[in-house]
Amino acid sequence: SQTIASYWLPRRLASFHEAYPAVRLSVSIGNTRQVEANVLDGAADLGLVEGRTESYILRRTKVDVDRLILVVA
Repeated sequence: SQTIASYWLPRRLASFHEAYPAVRLSVSIGNTRQVEANVLDGAADLGLVEGRTESYILRRTKVDVDRLILVVA
């Protein structure tokens, strides 16, 4: 998702690259359904999603918790 790609992932990719400079990564952005389809089709080795996936074939592991802040006027 845009949130993962724009806010959550960059810092973690930088840390990963520092630890494993020889590993090359390719990142693509999509919604939960697109990411799920890419993993199922083999177009992606793994996916990061915020939404609920539908496939029971995929293994899911929680890697972080999001904090949301409500602002009203």
